[in-house]
Amino acid sequence: MDKFEVISADGKWTVNGKVFYTEAAARTYAEQKTNPQPQGAGASSKVVWQIIIGCALAYAAFSCTSSSKDKAAGISESEALMLCQYAIKGALGNASSVDAPYVDNYGSGDESYFAWGASTKYVRGGSAGNVSASCTVDKLKRKVTSLTVNGQTVL
Repeated sequence: MDKFEVISADGKWTVNGKVFYTEAAARTYAEQKTNPQPQGAGASSKVVWQIIIGCALAYAAFSCTSSSKDKAAGISESEALMLCQYAIKGALGNASSVDAPYVDNYGSGDESYFAWGASTKYVRGGSAGNVSASCTVDKLKRKVTSLTVNGQTVL
């Protein structure tokens, strides 16, 4: 056992420089220093490992269910239409204004298909023009899979 000494008149105890207010606390500390428990053998370490494993399992279960739920949902029809409208504007290069209005979805299931006749208007470099376009979106992958503008395949 380590050396004990009283360091003040009010009865404080020290063990190798660490201060305790009771002799019992000082002796308990000294006994732990001389007879340490093997690491991992205590009940508290078992509880810590149970918490760590529990959290890991909960995280794994949550991430699996939430990601499969998000993938199964995909995007809505209006989001697919918006992707196509942006793709048409991008395909027209520096078009400052593209009026690709709402059109019906002719796709089914996980695929949306939109088509615009030659009435779709755009403005490029100060001059206006008409454009026809068709666009297909994979709603699960959330991306445009085909795009045709004025009869030319862009994507």
